[in-house]
Amino acid sequence: MGSRDGRDAHAERVATAYNALNEKGYFADEIGGNEGYLGGLMRHYVPKDAMSILEVGGATGLWMRQVLRARPALRDVTVVELSDAAERCRARLAPLLADRPEGRLTVVQDDFLRAADRLRPAGTVVSSFVADHMGDPAAYLRRLHDLAEPGGRVIAVEVQTSERAPLGTVTPGVVAASFFRLCGVHLRLGKLPPLRGVLRSMPLYKLSDEEAFRKLRSSTDAYAFPRTAWRAARDAYPGAVYHDLGMAGMLVLPKSATA
Repeated sequence: MGSRDGRDAHAERVATAYNALNEKGYFADEIGGNEGYLGGLMRHYVPKDAMSILEVGGATGLWMRQVLRARPALRDVTVVELSDAAERCRARLAPLLADRPEGRLTVVQDDFLRAADRLRPAGTVVSSFVADHMGDPAAYLRRLHDLAEPGGRVIAVEVQTSERAPLGTVTPGVVAASFFRLCGVHLRLGKLPPLRGVLRSMPLYKLSDEEAFRKLRSSTDAYAFPRTAWRAARDAYPGAVYHDLGMAGMLVLPKSATA
């Protein structure tokens, strides 16, 4: 994304925006960040015997807390978070790993593109709503895939755009269509739709009205990840899964054991 100075300036704007939202409680337990409505679906694809996981954009650690409670085999956890929420994330997750043999928690407060070269590969690599700040979404997915261990996987949930719904579009019709798509995916997987989580997380849809996020839009106007691009990304990774969730898309990208 441009020069190093341009990248650093963009990362600083993103951090400032999320710091403002953290102060308003958007990623506290009451609202729950995105784990309330998408967390269960993301967690579904974390292998039950997973021992290591890397999450990009972990915010205050709410989703990772869910995963640690559901996946007792996890021992090695790394979270990358640009904003000051990294400190809350560390405090939230550390007690959950303290009693696990060889438990290790690493929280990196930095821009992912600056930190990527010093991150340890993990069996499961997860990203949610980060790609719009990373430039080319397909290139970002490749960076995530590079960090997955052989035989591991990437779980990515990102904004899905279209000509009628570019980045940041939040209308009653778009939200309703996305909700029904989300319910349909859950039912196909034999899971109950996250009705309570959706209701709890509704205040998140006010994010587009926040001044901090309005200032970011000029930096992400070029972001485009329409359904055709999601399908192309799926087809580039043998065995990949793509879920069309309306406002968002979800990709599960396996990595060959011989990679």
